[in-house]
Amino acid sequence: MEGITPEALELVKEKINQIISESSDIDEREEELIRLRFGLDETGPIKIKDLSKKFNVPPRKMKKEIDAIEKKVFNKLKRTI
Repeated sequence: MEGITPEALELVKEKINQIISESSDIDEREEELIRLRFGLDETGPIKIKDLSKKFNVPPRKMKKEIDAIEKKVFNKLKRTI
């Protein structure tokens, strides 16, 4: 991510992790997808194409699913900042 300091990126990752762990409306699959997509664990971000292969879902369907999860998480993130 260009223009973002490493400190700011870590803060965003921490907030997203907090939202995921405290949210009752994010299920285990959604949590795993968001962690993999944004590299919240030790690995780096994973592309939608690769996620679709991992979960055996067509790329368009995976993109739609990721978009819905992102919207949910980022709306909650906006409220915490």
